[in-house]
Amino acid sequence: MSSLAITIRQVHDVVILVCVGAMTSAAGENAFLKPVSKLITDYGYRKFIVDFGEVDHLDSHGIGQLAAVLGLLEKEKGGCLRLVKLNGKVRSHFITLKLDTIFQTFNDEASALASFD
Repeated sequence: MSSLAITIRQVHDVVILVCVGAMTSAAGENAFLKPVSKLITDYGYRKFIVDFGEVDHLDSHGIGQLAAVLGLLEKEKGGCLRLVKLNGKVRSHFITLKLDTIFQTFNDEASALASFD
């Protein structure tokens, strides 16, 4: 079974989620959505960067979880989601499906952090 591990850290008021593995249905029903939703609803965080540098696979389920988080953040005043280090197949999916027109993507964390200013 594929899995997704998420390391969470914070830079000022921005939560950075470093994802490793597969963001797929095989990784778990809400492997991404559940912990991020908790950070939003229970702790009030509104600014997120998701680091895809170590994500080796993304399917429609993973995309759906990203979209759900984006929707939840858009309901919250000032909620923002930035994606960084999209690589290989993940980048190809984003371009093919035109997801790069929905999600704000950056090459690196520093650029994404600067975009919040």
